Amino acid sequence: MPDPSEMTDPLSLEITIEPDTVRRVQAQLAGIRAEIPRVLRLGVNAGVSRIRREIEKAALQVLHIERNILRERIWPNSAKKRFGEDAYGTVRGGKVGWPLTRFPHAKTPRGIAVSLGDRCILYPGSFIANVGGHSGVFQRIGKSRLPIREIKIESVTDVIQELSAAPSIQAAGALAAETKIEKELTGILGYGRGQIEEAA
Repeated sequence: MPDPSEMTDPLSLEITIEPDTVRRVQAQLAGIRAEIPRVLRLGVNAGVSRIRREIEKAALQVLHIERNILRERIWPNSAKKRFGEDAYGTVRGGKVGWPLTRFPHAKTPRGIAVSLGDRCILYPGSFIANVGGHSGVFQRIGKSRLPIREIKIESVTDVIQELSAAPSIQAAGALAAETKIEKELTGILGYGRGQIEEAA
């Protein structure tokens, strides 16, 4: 698993089950091997869900945008089989930020004012323009009419990198995966013991 502190853009965090855990699951479920892939996939998916929630929580504190909009740029991928009974999942975050026209905005004498959650931010000297069929909020670079640049809010990747949050988010996902696996093992093995005791 790559070190999340050395991640490259865009944000991509992976969940895999540690080899020791895989071996333990294989040993404890040796008599019902059909359950092994299912238990591992459930663990991975629990980790993926936790990573997504942690990314959302961190990004919302910085971006102040609606959760449903934020989720447009967070892409969880459920467990996939890599080899044997190993499973992995990933959560990716967008590298491109949102255009300001995606949010409520208004033209003022000083520029465009944009509402982001409970904040209203004025971008001095900005204006709305249509470039290549895309409408956005732009500012001039320098005093000339051209060139111009589009203003966007930070991306999910930018926020997580600035907060240096990737390692702690990935650790939370790994813990969620392990916890889910333990819960499934307890349920399966407990059910099996109950059957044996009842039959006896």
